[in-house]
Amino acid sequence: MQKVSEEAIHMRLTAFGLNYPAAMIGPAQILILLEDWGEDLGDLTEDQFAAACVEHRRNSKFFPCTADIIEAHKVVSSRESVKPRRLALDRGPRPADFDQTKKVIQLLDEIKKNNPNMSYSDAHKLARKRNHDAKIVEGK
Repeated sequence: MQKVSEEAIHMRLTAFGLNYPAAMIGPAQILILLEDWGEDLGDLTEDQFAAACVEHRRNSKFFPCTADIIEAHKVVSSRESVKPRRLALDRGPRPADFDQTKKVIQLLDEIKKNNPNMSYSDAHKLARKRNHDAKIVEGK
């Protein structure tokens, strides 16, 4: 991962100057800010820096200081670290056909409706067991 370059910082500062004209940031001010921004934000990668700048631009009315970009980076990082949680069900034997699968799903819904505090994993196991027991009673 490549650390943020001086050119990338210069480009973003120039863009911020255009996005926030009330700040009256020109080429001379950008050159002064460049050293501080490089020092404060030098640990970010190019992608992290770009994402933080976009986050700030979308959510702020004011020209950023380095602390604003660091905060924006934290927001972006926390959003990226939240990953969808997948429900892990016991992968026992699979039903042989669609009708059996449909029966297990119906039993699962019924079990969860009658036992809302039961975990989906336990309800799924119970539904499969009931479906299996029903097949034995039917003689299949």
